[in-house]
Amino acid sequence: MFETIGEIDDMVSGHMRGQLLAMIVLSALYAVGPQLLGLRLAIPSAC
Repeated sequence: MFETIGEIDDMVSGHMRGQLLAMIVLSALYAVGPQLLGLRLAIPSAC
């Protein structure tokens, strides 16, 4: 039983790390992308 709980914990932990990594990458793209394209006030206009 505890082995199953450990496997579930590993899978949920991996999923959470993946979601956090995706959020970090997307937020960086959303913050930097418009600036790279030359949009003025890119960060305030996204909020």
